[in-house]
Amino acid sequence: MHHDDKHKPAPPTVEVGRLQPAGEVCSEVYPGPLAMVIYGASGDLTARKLIPALYRLTKNQILSERFFVIGAARSRMDHDEFRAAMEAAVKGASSTTFDAGAWEAFARRLYY
Repeated sequence: MHHDDKHKPAPPTVEVGRLQPAGEVCSEVYPGPLAMVIYGASGDLTARKLIPALYRLTKNQILSERFFVIGAARSRMDHDEFRAAMEAAVKGASSTTFDAGAWEAFARRLYY
């Protein structure tokens, strides 16, 4: 061990909602902030598949609070218009009940 290693802070550990087979909460080590850039974010794939899947991960407390999405496309819209379009897509694609609180937590991390 290098002499500076003992002074490095431990990586942050976040407990997520999924249970291990033994019934214990999984502990995951998350890196710093993480961005997903979606090119063509105003398109069908983003609305039908990507954003609903990311919303469900947020709802189930699997995504880090430091995760965010940057959407890019040729369509002109601002952050709020993008969030409104994706909210409508999530409501239409959701096979489970829509959780407004989970959506708000997720939508704050959507940018266009």
